[in-house]
Amino acid sequence: RTAAAASRREGETAEEEADRRAAEKTRRRLSFAFLLLFIVPAAGAAILGGYNLVADHYRYKENTEKLTRIFNKYDPAKVPEIPKLLSMYRGREDVLFKHIKKDYRIPSKKKRKKAQQASNT
Repeated sequence: RTAAAASRREGETAEEEADRRAAEKTRRRLSFAFLLLFIVPAAGAAILGGYNLVADHYRYKENTEKLTRIFNKYDPAKVPEIPKLLSMYRGREDVLFKHIKKDYRIPSKKKRKKAQQASNT
């Protein structure tokens, strides 16, 4: 038997062997695609504590912009410390904003709206 014939199964023609190999190759590719699409992201999320990295990026960007506006108005010297503050309070940004609002005596949206309505009348 030749090397090519040795890989064939009993009674299998060259054409059938080629079809079988193509099907096996497709199956392996689909298994790998399944692994990349479903298993790896789930494992990554489990490893990272369930964090969604894309959402974290946008949340970080929004919080950076919000803190920049606050510090530019109340304490410009603190602007360079924003990344450090956000890393210290990662996942607890609400606590950070609560402390900042308390420290700089920033009124809540509700109080600002009432004050604006009072000044308009």
